[in-house]
Amino acid sequence: MIAHTPGPWFVTQPSGRMIITEARIECLAETHGDQAEANALIMAASPALFKALQDIVDNARPLVVPMGGDPDTPFPLRYEPLIEQAIEALALAKGSV
Repeated sequence: MIAHTPGPWFVTQPSGRMIITEARIECLAETHGDQAEANALIMAASPALFKALQDIVDNARPLVVPMGGDPDTPFPLRYEPLIEQAIEALALAKGSV
């Protein structure tokens, strides 16, 4: 598995540029263009988003009933596709896809 630089990451804006930084590293990435700020913010949030998504998968997966199961099964019968989508997104972030 590929390891990412641990968060938290921050966005700074020196000289009109959007720069994503981490406490020990001056520049992880730099964004430019019309969506520079939005891109920088989503990149800076990615370690927290990754951890939150992993926690959701780890804790919700055992509760999910496969689709097509008993329709009287209570929550969370309909969440299997969402858990699978989250697993695929995590695999992409880990470089496993």
